[in-house]
Amino acid sequence: MLPISVQGTLLLLCISSLIPGGVADENDGSVQETDEPQLNSFHADKVQAIMAQGAGITTIDTTTCTPYQGEHDPCTFPFESCSSRHKEEKDRLLQRLDRNHGRWNANHPRWRLLKTIDGFKSYARLNKAEVRRWREMYGHVPQVQKKMLEKTTNYKRKLNELEHHIATNAHLANGIANHAMKFYGITEKELNEFIRAEEAAGRGSERHSVIQAMKHYVRDWSIEGAEERDAAFPCILSALEGVRESLLEAPTEVSGEDGQRQQQDEGRARVLRVLLPGSGLGRLGHEVAGLGGFEVTINEWSTYMIVAYRYLEANISHSSSSTNSEGTASDSAPISFHPFIDSLSHHASNDDLFRKVTLSSSAPPLTSSDSITCTTASNSPPLVSKVLLVEGDFTTVFSSSPSTQQEPPQQKYDVIITHFFIDTARNLLSYLATIHALLSPGGAWINFGPLLYGTGPWVQLSLDEVVLVSEEMGFEFEDMRNSHGSSADDESTQAAAPAARGKQDSDAESVSDSDAERQSREQQQHVCGKLTFPKARGSSSSSSSGGGGGGLGKVRGKHAGYGFDERALTRNAYQAQAWVARKKKNEKERVA
Repeated sequence: MLPISVQGTLLLLCISSLIPGGVADENDGSVQETDEPQLNSFHADKVQAIMAQGAGITTIDTTTCTPYQGEHDPCTFPFESCSSRHKEEKDRLLQRLDRNHGRWNANHPRWRLLKTIDGFKSYARLNKAEVRRWREMYGHVPQVQKKMLEKTTNYKRKLNELEHHIATNAHLANGIANHAMKFYGITEKELNEFIRAEEAAGRGSERHSVIQAMKHYVRDWSIEGAEERDAAFPCILSALEGVRESLLEAPTEVSGEDGQRQQQDEGRARVLRVLLPGSGLGRLGHEVAGLGGFEVTINEWSTYMIVAYRYLEANISHSSSSTNSEGTASDSAPISFHPFIDSLSHHASNDDLFRKVTLSSSAPPLTSSDSITCTTASNSPPLVSKVLLVEGDFTTVFSSSPSTQQEPPQQKYDVIITHFFIDTARNLLSYLATIHALLSPGGAWINFGPLLYGTGPWVQLSLDEVVLVSEEMGFEFEDMRNSHGSSADDESTQAAAPAARGKQDSDAESVSDSDAERQSREQQQHVCGKLTFPKARGSSSSSSSGGGGGGLGKVRGKHAGYGFDERALTRNAYQAQAWVARKKKNEKERVA
């Protein structure tokens, strides 16, 4: 029996047991880990409103829930009967994780998973070794200076306190690792054999990727990440609402045997399918699901992000509970850790360095109001989350494989959202071609992010080149919806404002001030920021070379930070670029 009070908790367990896997193709060249992980977050003061369905575990009230007597089993752990969508992905996950499936090398999903688990289990050892190195460096300070330092700062105590907080973080890291072992069916024997083989090959455990994955908790699921989430999510969600309105208002062009078109009444009732590649710890995907009316698929390649997400998914719903070192729930404080102790640089004070961050004790918005519920006398089958995680390389994991029947038929999506993602590609054109192939005709691609290419990209395009190539591949750019429900057509006149103010040789300072004021107004008027190419707006040709179809005049730019620590004495920020582009109807698939 499923009491209503445990909706959020049961759903998290359901999804934790069913979600799929993927494998990166070492020959494809399209997967690349960058030095800077992707950003996914949103304003923390909206957590309670968006996560309203999160619930603590309470005593079951048998008067409010009756056993389900229908065709399917009720959602009892491991909930594999909850959803065919999740069950099928679970089956594919197990196939891909089989060591005999494909070549055994660093690209095999099981190899990457074992490497990740080893990294999390090694958190304490690797970070304490770093503190020992800092102590050794401190040993080089002359005794007179060291005496003064101890008198004024008590530097030794600072290093001791770092070790204490490392132990706290290791508790979380071990919980993540143990939960992953249970979820994926990894034994201690297999893990130890893998570690010995890595050591024999001269390869040590990974520290940096573990730290970055844990810091994503801050950006995605804590109050401290609010500023960075605010810079991106309102623009994306506003654009999504505009896309939804246009898709549901348009007639659905599905022909029956009589050749008659089914009209828009049917379209308005349908749930739109949304795909978010490069989802990190999944917050944006859950924000989309929280809007209602969307079936959301999130996709991530980094196993460090994936196992951190699965741990969060399985534990954060337990209000006033956390996990012990075995990765199981215990009655204690919510998930908390010290995310900024990996480096001693850019801290204003030791209080900032040592401060603890607590994740929300409410469940992520994994469900809409009808996602999972106590089964009643109506014998309705149990419903599950509209969010699904698909692990693997974006360019290969969604492709069909008719010969092996291991992949599903290639599914089409109404919307694909790329958030801090497209610049992570080894081959950007493969990303664009995959987006085009996975979209339904008339479907929309929403982008928000920078063009910070990694260390080995095959091609590095400027923004105008990205737009030109996208148009050539069959995308048509359109005005972005503002948060108030309108596109900023009035900015076409504002774009010409500098020339109307006076002559070019007039007071330069005055013109500069006026330009700054105009840009500030534009930034405030549109949730996605100002036009990046204002002179291209309204022109018949958007490209500098005379080609294109006006796409440059639709692209907007907005300041977006990326820094993990709101109190740090350093900032990483970009002029993130935002756009909405439609896949043209009746467009043949392009091969890049």
